[in-house]
Amino acid sequence: MVVSWKLPKFSAYKINVDGSYKATSGIAACSGFIRDDNGDVTTWFHKKLLPCNAPLVELRGLKFGIHLAKDMNLHSVCVESDSLVVVNLVKGDLVTPPYLKSIIQSIKFDLRKMG
Repeated sequence: MVVSWKLPKFSAYKINVDGSYKATSGIAACSGFIRDDNGDVTTWFHKKLLPCNAPLVELRGLKFGIHLAKDMNLHSVCVESDSLVVVNLVKGDLVTPPYLKSIIQSIKFDLRKMG
C-alpha cells in the first residue's frame, strides 16, 4: 500500500486536519496545516478542546481550519482528513448522528460559501 499526499490544484489551498483524544481522560486536541499549490505551509494551528469523542474532535479541527482559511481570505480550498468516518459524514454518505448534525451543517455551509 502506498500512502501519499497530493498537491492541491493550481492556485488552490489544501487544509489538512487531524484530531485526537484520550478516551480515559477525555483530553482532546486538533491540529492542521494550510498548504498552497506548491505544498508550502502557509499557516498551521493546534487547539486544545473540551472533552469529546473521535468524530467530534476531527470535525472541530475541520471547522477551525475552514475558519482560519476564511480569515486568510482564501477562496479556493479543499479539505483533507484521515478520518474516513468524518469524510463520509461531511459528504453525506453516512447517516449523521443527531449530536453531530449542527457542526456538519455548519462545515458544509462554510465550504459552499468559500466556493
